[in-house]
Amino acid sequence: METMTVNTQELALMAGITESELVHALLSEGYLFGVKIPVPVGRGGSRTRAFRYTEAMLFANSVKSARRTSGR
Repeated sequence: METMTVNTQELALMAGITESELVHALLSEGYLFGVKIPVPVGRGGSRTRAFRYTEAMLFANSVKSARRTSGR
């Protein structure tokens, strides 16, 4: 059974951030607004990564909550 995945563009859209913000955080500290970015499960091509859908949803909801709390 295959796991549903989302790519970096979709994950950024779900979290309400830009793809460049996501990629920069992924390549540097691995956190965005204090929330750990899920570990990619593979590459969705040469320029993107794939993330498990369930982990992506948890991350996106946590980022949205953290942004509301911080006022950003």
